[in-house]
Amino acid sequence: MNTAITRPGIFFPRLAHQERFREHVIATWRESGGEPDGAVALATLLPANGFTIRSARPHMFCVRPEDYTWQWPATFIEIYLPGLIEMGRIDHEFADRVRNDLAKAEKNPNALMITPLVLEIVAEKTLGHNLGAVINGLFPADRGVLHQPLAP
Repeated sequence: MNTAITRPGIFFPRLAHQERFREHVIATWRESGGEPDGAVALATLLPANGFTIRSARPHMFCVRPEDYTWQWPATFIEIYLPGLIEMGRIDHEFADRVRNDLAKAEKNPNALMITPLVLEIVAEKTLGHNLGAVINGLFPADRGVLHQPLAP
């Protein structure tokens, strides 16, 4: 049997408003210089800056409303909605639709959620290289995140 990883951070049955919410979140991250798929860059930047990747493990779960892990994305949705309203990306009506869809899913015993994929990377630093250079590669100084190298 072949298996495929479906697009993470989605609900079954599908929640159209949640999927649009997710698209808004990714767009705002990228517009502000962030990258939701930062592990791709990190896996390249670490070796290029003197690190040896010792292991890499994906963490993704398929959960039901009664599972504690359901709260991770559900809480994020509730926390991020006001920010999208403040940015003018969505209106209150859309936010209420996202909340209502999520509430219906939480009452459905057959609902499933695939959590966003998180990649755990364990790397070992080689002497003479600076972690700050790696972090600055992910978060450029002009974005105001980190612009001072970390001490070796």
